[in-house]
Amino acid sequence: MLFGRVRGTAVCTIKYPDLKGMKLLIVEPLNKHLEPTGPLQVAVDA
Repeated sequence: MLFGRVRGTAVCTIKYPDLKGMKLLIVEPLNKHLEPTGPLQVAVDA
């Protein structure tokens, strides 16, 4: 399991057809101590 903190949402004008209707989230990856471990990433809330 990976831990992450949601920092916001992403909006795009063109989206891959399979992702239609799904929300894109900007996530900050965290380690087991809940400390940031890397750059922000985009994740899909399905």
